[in-house]
Amino acid sequence: MKRNVVFSAVCVLLTACQVEYHPYDTRIDGPTGVNARNVARIEAACEGRRTIRFAQISDTQRWYDETEEAVKAINARDDIDFVIHTGDLADFGMRDEFERQRDILDRLRVPYVVLLGNHDCLATGKRIFTKIFGEVDFAFTAGDVRFVCLNTNALEFDHNTPVPNFDFLERQLDGFPAEAEKTVVAMHAKPYSEQFDNNVAKIFQQTIRQFPQLQFCLNGHGHHFTAEEIFDDGVVYSNATTSAKRLICSLPLPRRDTVMNGWNFKRLIAILVGCLWLLPATAQDPSFVPLANIRLGQNRRLDFREHRGYDGWERGIPTHVKAQYAGGMGFMSVGCGWDYGRKCRWETDVLVGVLPRAWSDRTHMTFTLKQNYIPWSIRCCERFAIEPFTTGIYLNLITGEDYWVREPDRYPGSRYYGFTSRLRTHLYVGQRFTYYLKNDSSLRHITLYYELSVNDLDIIAKCGNKSLDLSEIVYFSLGIKFQLLR
Repeated sequence: MKRNVVFSAVCVLLTACQVEYHPYDTRIDGPTGVNARNVARIEAACEGRRTIRFAQISDTQRWYDETEEAVKAINARDDIDFVIHTGDLADFGMRDEFERQRDILDRLRVPYVVLLGNHDCLATGKRIFTKIFGEVDFAFTAGDVRFVCLNTNALEFDHNTPVPNFDFLERQLDGFPAEAEKTVVAMHAKPYSEQFDNNVAKIFQQTIRQFPQLQFCLNGHGHHFTAEEIFDDGVVYSNATTSAKRLICSLPLPRRDTVMNGWNFKRLIAILVGCLWLLPATAQDPSFVPLANIRLGQNRRLDFREHRGYDGWERGIPTHVKAQYAGGMGFMSVGCGWDYGRKCRWETDVLVGVLPRAWSDRTHMTFTLKQNYIPWSIRCCERFAIEPFTTGIYLNLITGEDYWVREPDRYPGSRYYGFTSRLRTHLYVGQRFTYYLKNDSSLRHITLYYELSVNDLDIIAKCGNKSLDLSEIVYFSLGIKFQLLR
């Protein structure tokens, strides 16, 4: 009965929590090809019309609450045909950011398209963007207006890739649809911004002015509303403001609806923890001496994590080896560690992981330094114990040229983005289940464990968004530990 309770609780937990191989993996959940699907809807709905109305939003990065408010405001109107998002859905280039923003924008009653922003290019962001939304340069016709949508984030490509793509512009000029009479050009970064390749700014302007009846240009990136003639040629660049100006460090109190939305997840965790506390409590027998304590000549009822320690240089010998699945440190990680301190409540692990090419641009190695704290070990029977609460912090470093600790020299200043994409910090809580082997075994015990973790960037996002539920930023991982005989 007890085993069934624990097994059922763990199964429910597995189905309720997300699994994260790495914050920058490229596995996509939910719809893909969003722009192509919505372009078809826009062209069909606006065919033959002489008047169209659209809304522009931009730079919704991290501000999920404000994106939801924008969606509600647009849905409250009946005079908008479609929406153009001029880039920066993500702030850190993480897959979850794109998926969260897409899921919110999918609630629009009208179709929408999304352009690539500079923050969308970070880490594996560009690959995630193209998987979810499509090509970074595209065009569509709404009524008699041709919308030419461009990637202008030249700084993110280190000027090695032609940005803006003049070949694409030439093809659009040569194949301009007969039903279109006017043109609107949309982009994220406008000419003479730090992201734009300003060596070709004037050539770019001369090129787009060749489009029939260029009405104006749309852009984001500036985070403030402006409408200006950059080249004094009558072509106005309209900059949409960012979705919010809220401080990242603010910690607003949860709204009632937010609490209710996260109730099921929180209740699940509470029930699981309660079950695992109740199980060993009911199994305690004061007359029983754990096998591990017999080996040590001790008679401790609750905590028997102590073992014979080494002295001198022998202290450098690992006390255990581990393997962990997911947890933001790769698909699979293996390594060794050392336990120490009173009752061996502290553990330090060094792990090497792999993020396979199937979930990234190529295979990446990861390196993790993990610090664990295990306050209690509670026996349930002769050979079984539960560690009902574990917690810790770990640092994960990923290899690859897409990631950096210090920003590349191409960025102006030393704090252009203000965070590192190569090194991620994770906090976790978890529980462990230990089976003690026989005296003649080459191992002391085998431990199965699970962890619920959250990374630093998701913590930042949670602090600024009331609607972001804990279940959206907490991730599940599994591991096994082999305690070496000492």
